[in-house]
Amino acid sequence: MKRQAGIWDFWASHYDRLWVQTVSLIPTRAALRAQLSGGPHGRLLDMGCGTGQLLGELPAFWGDQPTGCGYTGVDASSAMIAVARRKHPAAHFECADVMSYAAAAESFDTIVCAHAFPYMRAQPAALSRLAGWLRPGGRLLLAQACTESLSDRIVLALVKRTTSPARYLSVAELCAVARPLLGEPREIAQINRLRGVPSIRLVVWEKHAGVAWP
Repeated sequence: MKRQAGIWDFWASHYDRLWVQTVSLIPTRAALRAQLSGGPHGRLLDMGCGTGQLLGELPAFWGDQPTGCGYTGVDASSAMIAVARRKHPAAHFECADVMSYAAAAESFDTIVCAHAFPYMRAQPAALSRLAGWLRPGGRLLLAQACTESLSDRIVLALVKRTTSPARYLSVAELCAVARPLLGEPREIAQINRLRGVPSIRLVVWEKHAGVAWP
């Protein structure tokens, strides 16, 4: 975990101002907000929450206390979590990765994982944990850069030089990993259409009742 978090600790104080916000992260959060605005909402887990940007942009459906007990932000970088806590002192944040975070089964109605999944080392196991934390009828919203073309693979190879080790899957590969756990996705949305920027997809799964978890 320390090795993975190190580079993100370095970027934490600059993260909200990085150029990648404009071309990748801002459009991703807009797509997530559109999904979240349809409800139902309940308890939300923001896995890989970074500096808590999504929480800061959640619309009025969270009520008068958008940083209340309905939201949990988790990130492996202690520096990112420190920034998030300064920005949202009433919210609940924890420093952990997907394998060390402790939550009871079926704890959340919605799980958001935006641009964090490629950095999870044991991806099938990580996805199994995310699925297990969802309540029946809950949704997993997973957004990431995907290797849909040769251009994507070239650009992402360069991106990996500035971040921690990552494995970027294509949409087909991502769906294959998720299929035994969550079946087919309810929706696959293309977030960006910028030349020279990797393809970003938002994949939405809904957890069905009666599924046995590994």
